[in-house]
Amino acid sequence: MPLYPIGYSAQNDRKCAISGTGQYQLFSTDYVLHLSSDFGVTWSNMSPQLNQPYSPINGIERSASGQYIAISYFAEGVDDNGIMWSSDYGQTW
Repeated sequence: MPLYPIGYSAQNDRKCAISGTGQYQLFSTDYVLHLSSDFGVTWSNMSPQLNQPYSPINGIERSASGQYIAISYFAEGVDDNGIMWSSDYGQTW
């Protein structure tokens, strides 16, 4: 199954993570985190829920089940650096 559904384009893709079954997929494009919970058929922009970074997302980790997610964001010389995590498939952070 393609990472980008037909008609979807992304720029500056950085990192991705996929659950063990492939049902839950994440990828970042600089400051935006995209989430799919249906094997990559549809995608949601998770950044408004994160209330996060002015720094690019440069790391994504996901548990095999897809339930636990961690992201890191960092930019040299910027104070807005850190790690965020979710334990409910990315619904809350």
